[in-house]
Amino acid sequence: MVACETSKLPYDVSTEQALKQEEVISKINESAKVLETVTEKFLNAIISSVDKIPFGIRYIAKVLRISLQERFPDEPEEDIIKIVGNLIYYRYMNPAIVAPDAFDIVDISVEKGMTIEQRRNLGSITKVLQTIASGKEFKGESSHLSALNEFVRKSFPKFKEFCIKVCEVDDPEDRFDIDEYSDFVNPTKPIVFMSVSEIIDTHALLVEHIDAVATDHSDPLHELLEDLGDVPGVEDMLGEVQGDPNSPETQQMISNLGKTEISFTLTNKFEIQEDDDQDKKRLFIKTKRLLVDIVRVQSDESVSAILDTKATPEQEALHDELLQVRLDLNTSQDTTLLARSQSSVEDTNLPIESKKEK
Repeated sequence: MVACETSKLPYDVSTEQALKQEEVISKINESAKVLETVTEKFLNAIISSVDKIPFGIRYIAKVLRISLQERFPDEPEEDIIKIVGNLIYYRYMNPAIVAPDAFDIVDISVEKGMTIEQRRNLGSITKVLQTIASGKEFKGESSHLSALNEFVRKSFPKFKEFCIKVCEVDDPEDRFDIDEYSDFVNPTKPIVFMSVSEIIDTHALLVEHIDAVATDHSDPLHELLEDLGDVPGVEDMLGEVQGDPNSPETQQMISNLGKTEISFTLTNKFEIQEDDDQDKKRLFIKTKRLLVDIVRVQSDESVSAILDTKATPEQEALHDELLQVRLDLNTSQDTTLLARSQSSVEDTNLPIESKKEK
């Protein structure tokens, strides 16, 4: 078409009629080619980012995949991966691609903001990525993008392999080297950082799904939620915000306050209080550490039976391996966080039978 020349194409036509026009087809194919090139760059960046995805997201994806496989054993693996892919891409990555300025991914001032054209372009890219993640093709209302179907078909296997790699992650116990005995061994209480909104959301989710999370009504979690009462709001936790509660300005202020991060030390409410006498306290903790080391490698009907049964060479070897792992871990961490008396450290390095005598 010559520049500045008025198009002679009819305006009042259906999508099907428009797609029959050579000029329209040519323009769409040209744009589709550019869209394919840019989308492929995004896809390659996503596929190469497996190790950058937070552990929490990867573990959720892993659990979702396993749960779906157990719940639907006859369902093809490809269909299960599509659901996992929806979690990984649509729920986790898509929002940041559609609105990168909202996640501080791009350096754009609030005053300037992103242009409508930029948002529209990102929206087109995410539409193609979502189609790839879902393993579908463009048809029906999106038939004008059917030129991208070949690209979508060849890209899905790559995305499927990416999703499988995302799910290949250790369990939290192995990743963080923790088990049911860790609280007894580690004298340092963990500190967590959460925003006010995250605390409220976690509370709400636990209340909604308490019967699934803690099926036994004697579970301490039921008592904790009863003590906490109703799910609070941001103002309940941080104080009332001045102004009309229904005004956009006040709502935005409350939303910003919800992002306030709080640090707090995790403490077991149901922990048995130890004697205030420091010598007795140290002896108690020391005994627990030694006992935990023994129980980790040797099992029986009772603790007394374990202490009365001599450890096998295999159990001693496993015990030595665990001690080496602990030594390597302690060496790599700040020693001020793991400060212990010299005698305590020496005791934990003793063989199993020597620990029993202690």
